[in-house]
Amino acid sequence: MKKEGGENMKKAIANNPLHISIGLALIMIGIYLMSSDDYFRWPPAVAVAANDDVVGFLLILFGAGYIFWAFDKYRTARFNHFILSGSAGLMTLLTVYQFIHWAVVGIDMPWISNACITSIIMILAARSNSRD
Repeated sequence: MKKEGGENMKKAIANNPLHISIGLALIMIGIYLMSSDDYFRWPPAVAVAANDDVVGFLLILFGAGYIFWAFDKYRTARFNHFILSGSAGLMTLLTVYQFIHWAVVGIDMPWISNACITSIIMILAARSNSRD
């Protein structure tokens, strides 16, 4: 019986490698943002909100949603669209804010890699099934 569970897990990962990869990336980014309380510095009023743990928690939540969807045998297109559109929005905001930090303040930020993750999410959303 254990072998069957392992085979199902391997099959879910093989069938949805982008969901697993993006989910893990979002979880790691979220953990990093939650552990870095002074990551964003400019402008001060916006940085306070951007450094809040809620931002990191949302990324962790969406990342977990990707992984849950990949392993759920009753996965729906509606939930897939929700996690794709929500995470694309969050990652777009994060990438733009990091780009502004880099361009205006000169602080090194990983905006290029986050832009790549965002574009992969958008490509995945464009190719996703739109029916349950």
